[in-house]
Amino acid sequence: MLGKQKRERRVCSCRIGCGGKERSAPPPECGCWRTDLHGHFIHQRGRRTKSGLILGMGETLDEAREVMRDLRSAGCDIMTIGQYLQPTREHLPVARFYDPSEFAMLKEEGRALGFSHVESGPLVRSSYHAEQQAS
Repeated sequence: MLGKQKRERRVCSCRIGCGGKERSAPPPECGCWRTDLHGHFIHQRGRRTKSGLILGMGETLDEAREVMRDLRSAGCDIMTIGQYLQPTREHLPVARFYDPSEFAMLKEEGRALGFSHVESGPLVRSSYHAEQQAS
């Protein structure tokens, strides 16, 4: 099975959402899902690493900041932050639309944390200005 990674199962610690059940992937409403960020980024040593957040699924700004700090402390270099947009009625609805000023604030905070590049805005996606991020 080349190219397939085994997903480790973790017990979620949230009191809402998934109710602490063991899962290999979080349900969308779970607000406390954690992965082994250090383990992931340590394998990328010598390479620039990138991660992203999509906001508007029920998280708070403080939770977004916490994830940004975790990513940076794990060695992530580049950060993208965008707005979740419900693709169809069958998908999870948008819990909150963030103001452009909040995206600007998160961009500044990301730069202050030491990310080499931060793209943050309502329409930002992981490939947004990818060429500029890589240079």
